[in-house]
Amino acid sequence: MKRFFENWPFHPIVFAAYPALYLYAQNWRATRPGDLTVPLLLSIAAAVVITALLVAAARTRHRGALCASIFVGAFFAAPVYNVSTTFAGVVWGATALFVVAFVFLARRDTPGATPALNVLALVLIASPLYTAITSVTEQAEALPAPPDEPMIATDIVLTPGDDPPNIYFILPDGYARADVLQEYYELDNQPFIDFLRSQGFYVADNAPANHTRTVAALPTLLNFADMREVLGDKFRGASNVDIFRTYTVRSRVRWLFQQAGYDVWYLASGVDAYNRIAAKNYLDANILLSEFETVFLNFTP
Repeated sequence: MKRFFENWPFHPIVFAAYPALYLYAQNWRATRPGDLTVPLLLSIAAAVVITALLVAAARTRHRGALCASIFVGAFFAAPVYNVSTTFAGVVWGATALFVVAFVFLARRDTPGATPALNVLALVLIASPLYTAITSVTEQAEALPAPPDEPMIATDIVLTPGDDPPNIYFILPDGYARADVLQEYYELDNQPFIDFLRSQGFYVADNAPANHTRTVAALPTLLNFADMREVLGDKFRGASNVDIFRTYTVRSRVRWLFQQAGYDVWYLASGVDAYNRIAAKNYLDANILLSEFETVFLNFTP
């Protein structure tokens, strides 16, 4: 094992995998394990290619791998520390010059750096990797298949009639009411409100939000019950995300419509942590990045 650590510099690949794993470890309760796959594999594949090219250019694996790790670090460093575009360009330019000079001008190899960098990379990645692995099991246990009964019992009964209509529940996340849009954004939304009313919709002019976070507002809407009242002393805001998911999946609304003979379908939005568990019937257009993938892109220049 010691000779393996000394002779084989795998640290660029491990360093490249760290940003995706770290981001997932910090947000696993609000995303799906599958969302990690593409960013992680792309990061590893890119690191393999870059390492192979630099090793070939340097004609030694130790110096080439060291340059690859420097390149990977510079690639992710600027977005992580939120530096300006100008400064990021300076960092990139300096890194490129250093790598080129080191690869082609250095006369000595750097075998002594390989074991230290290998160990550092493994230590760095250990915690987020453990979180990523264990979260798969925890999410599977926390989000079972939707059962027959809702989390909150109800005496309401829906009578669909002979020709029940199709019903669409559309949530424009963050869409403020007309007076707020006018006051803060100088947007006149009244024509749209008038159009909705002309089509027979009811529009609540002074409707307030029950919660500032969608994860809490959604189960509140679908259960006709404020999550603060339902959970009482256990209410912890966004940290209750697993509980909110359960109340969303096992909501009164879903149960009532299923009891009335409706099929519940979910159309993926790309930014919803409930995607594949919110309905038995799931439509994914496969044209949008997930929320996790979008955030991960912000980690790159």
